[in-house]
Order: sequence, then C-alpha cells, then structure tokens
Amino acid sequence: MFTMVGTQLFGIRLAALAMSVPMLLVAYGVAFADSLTQRAIRRSGKGRESGGLYHRAKYLQIGTIAFFIADTLLTPASLDTRWFWIPVSLAVAILERLQWTYCKKYL
Repeated sequence: MFTMVGTQLFGIRLAALAMSVPMLLVAYGVAFADSLTQRAIRRSGKGRESGGLYHRAKYLQIGTIAFFIADTLLTPASLDTRWFWIPVSLAVAILERLQWTYCKKYL
C-alpha cells in the first residue's frame, strides 16, 4: 500500500519536473544569447577574461540543477513546482550568463 502511494507520488513529481524543463530551456537560451553579446563586447574592448569564473559558474550550475531535482523528487512535503522552479530557472540563467560571458575559448 505505502509503496504504491510512494510510487504514484514519485511519478507525479517526475511529470511536474518534466513540465518545468521548457521554462528552464527558455531561460537558458535567453541567457546564452545575452552572454554571447556581452562576450563580444568584452572581447572587442579588451575586457577581463576569467577562466576561474567560467569554471565556477559551470560547476555551480550543474550542482544547483542536481540539488533542486533531488529536492523536488525527495521532499516529503507538498510543494508547487511552478513556484519552486521559477527561482531555480533564474539562478541557472544568471550562472549560465556568467559562464559564457567569461569563456576564453573560441565557440
């Protein structure tokens, strides 16, 4: 009985998580386009290049997504994924913008 309810709850949360992926992809795409513009401005003006910022933002972005996926699927409380994933999408977009703005390599 408890296994069946737990499996259903996990499936519902997994479906809600899958429905929040397009919002994450849109935020990622907008931040990527903006960061490439900022990168072009920085490179033309001989601005600061920082491989450290690039790598920190990349790893923090992966960690943030993994943490919130695990938190969404494993939290024993009821939560609304719409209000949960909006701040996560914004945080990932900010980290992604920071990552690609300071990328030193050619794309």
